[in-house]
Amino acid sequence: MIFVAETYRLYGRMYSHKLKQAIKEPSATKIYELGTLLEDSVGNKYRYAKTEGSSVYTSRGAWSYNYQITGHIAVPTTAAIGASVIYGTVGASEGIAGDGVVALNYLRDGYVAVWHTATSVSVHRIVSNTATSGGGTIALTLAEPIKLAVTASVETIEIMANQYLDVRTGNSGGNHAFVGQWKSEVVTATPYGWLLTHGPTFIDPQATVGTTNHAKIGFRHDGSIDAYLDSSVFTEHMQYAGYVLSYTAAGTQAAPFIMLDLE
Repeated sequence: MIFVAETYRLYGRMYSHKLKQAIKEPSATKIYELGTLLEDSVGNKYRYAKTEGSSVYTSRGAWSYNYQITGHIAVPTTAAIGASVIYGTVGASEGIAGDGVVALNYLRDGYVAVWHTATSVSVHRIVSNTATSGGGTIALTLAEPIKLAVTASVETIEIMANQYLDVRTGNSGGNHAFVGQWKSEVVTATPYGWLLTHGPTFIDPQATVGTTNHAKIGFRHDGSIDAYLDSSVFTEHMQYAGYVLSYTAAGTQAAPFIMLDLE
């Protein structure tokens, strides 16, 4: 018997070479930072994620639940060049639930876009944030110091949370971004697990997927996949998911393997 040791590469942060949470293992506690990128020994890629859904379909694509935290909001306090903290005014109808509430550090590894002028926008990763309740001033600590001043009543900002903070499956309504496929084989979710973002897999296909000359695929609103058809307004504008990897000899749809290709 030949034994081949599995090796993994975890990007961005230092971890043990041995995984503390296996790819198909769910966890009730957070082991890695959300969004941590994992690459296995054959090049498949995964992102560490959390779900707040009561169950997760492993045969469908998973999408990011959160809408944008704010639209364009005012800057109440100036941050000078070299500062690592910038400020915004969250409206009473903004936040996840539209009630002006943003929890302490909920935006960790989310992003903020700063509109300096119509043609100058800088985007920064958030490492922490203060809380708001019913709206009010929020302070965002950034991963790097700013290179342009963010001036009160001049710039505006927009905020999004980490796209891996709350992933779900089912009907996305057509207005959520698909971010991977949940790989834990336990359907009832304990919150933390790995999403496949690049690699061979199976996702529920529509009838055209896998037929001759229909290679490029996208996500439907329910997380299944469909082929792009120029004659269909619906499928023409789907989010790209990847391509058919293995066809039947007859060129007919038969639950084909696909290459998921989200990064």
